[in-house]
Amino acid sequence: MTKQEAMKELAKRELSKRLFSQYVPYIYKHYVKEDFHEVFFDKLQKVADGEIKKLMVFLPPRSGKSESIGKALPSWFLGNHPDKEIVCASYGADLAVKHGRECKNLTQEPLYKNVFPKFALADDKKEGGNWETKQGGGYYSVGVGGSLTGRGYDLGIIDDPVKNREDAESTTMREKVWDWYTSTFLTRRQGRHSAIIILMTRWHTDDLAGRLLEQERGEWDVLCMPAISPLNVPLVKNREGYGLEFYQNMKDSIGVKDFEALYQQDPIAGSGNIFKKEDCRYFALSDLNKDEYTIAIHVDPAFSSRDTSDDTAIAVTARHKVTKEIYVIDVFGATLLPSQAYSYIISLAEKWKGFGFNLEFISIEKVDLSKMQDAFLKGFDNYMRENGKFYTILHFKPQGKGKKEDRIKFSLEPMFNRGAIYFRSDDSENKDWMKLEGQLLKFPVATHDDLVDTISQGVILWENRGNANDASDAQQEYLNALKQKNR
Repeated sequence: MTKQEAMKELAKRELSKRLFSQYVPYIYKHYVKEDFHEVFFDKLQKVADGEIKKLMVFLPPRSGKSESIGKALPSWFLGNHPDKEIVCASYGADLAVKHGRECKNLTQEPLYKNVFPKFALADDKKEGGNWETKQGGGYYSVGVGGSLTGRGYDLGIIDDPVKNREDAESTTMREKVWDWYTSTFLTRRQGRHSAIIILMTRWHTDDLAGRLLEQERGEWDVLCMPAISPLNVPLVKNREGYGLEFYQNMKDSIGVKDFEALYQQDPIAGSGNIFKKEDCRYFALSDLNKDEYTIAIHVDPAFSSRDTSDDTAIAVTARHKVTKEIYVIDVFGATLLPSQAYSYIISLAEKWKGFGFNLEFISIEKVDLSKMQDAFLKGFDNYMRENGKFYTILHFKPQGKGKKEDRIKFSLEPMFNRGAIYFRSDDSENKDWMKLEGQLLKFPVATHDDLVDTISQGVILWENRGNANDASDAQQEYLNALKQKNR
């Protein structure tokens, strides 16, 4: 080796120590680099540098994600920080141990020693997938559901928490993964400086990633790169045998549902969603001439405070007097006590009347043989009388014995098909619009559908497909008149 070649080699080693993007091609001489790897490696670098605390990575098979995150990243991270601790989890303990063993073996390779010559394993703790460094750091592997007693981590990695679609579509398995994450994995963080990486296939909207993105929106940095981009460009194209034709053939072989989830990381498309983003129509409140519309408030009460329960959902809709198009002008979804719900409903009525709209009715869902809903309705009537408020109240009782999902589909789908329903785009301070959109686009596989169901209630009543047999005679007469007027 000439002096110039030696200088180049030393420079490569130093760059590989500092930059993860240089480290991977250095230790893997046959690594095929794609365009997306620059973005991918930059995200992992920022995790290691402490700039990103929570990262989700969604990439198709054979894109180097597990090799990079499960093996290369831990070895590079411990090479730079041998006193730190890493926990890597996978759906099975055997797979987790395999990753740990491969990572340990990598640290003993000559190329790794070139980059980190001082790195050394502890003599008495280097068995299988669990091992330590001489500086007190180390790598611990665990299967999802396994114990982490006595273990903590500066970097926690979850690489595919479920094995396949069958497990992902099992409510029991999804709950098991969630319970393990919240009660075990999350509690083992060393402190606010620790980081978490979740690498997984999006088989289901209610998977670990889906729940975290819904509950901790804004806290996670997400890197999602589909196999085929919206511009029809393949993600992996430099590796022999890969490219657009390969992905298209794979789609034909495994079917659209599995391809959308496994390769496109889109469980919504994979589930055959009914309502699509491109079909949604939007408006700004300033677009509406209040004299051309009448409005109504629709309520779906909830009576449980459990995290898995639906919220009390409330929607305000405006209907054009001539075109009969429906504009959703306000939404609300949260856990409320009945007394809080009463107050909020009346405040909404006063708010929109104050804007100059004519409020025709307030509808509240009523389920047969539900004592809690009966109590809610009676309590609301008493609240209005005590506060001197008088509004027409319709008790919305869904017709028939069909599933709620069918009712939502058959009421909203025609509105979407003819472009007759609109959603507000100028109310960014109200985060419940995002909640509504998520429920709508994930329907019918969303965890919750309370807001969508409330919009459906409004559409059904406006379209005269409701049933208010439990309303008072005066209320029933009003509904009949409303039906006659809109025929």
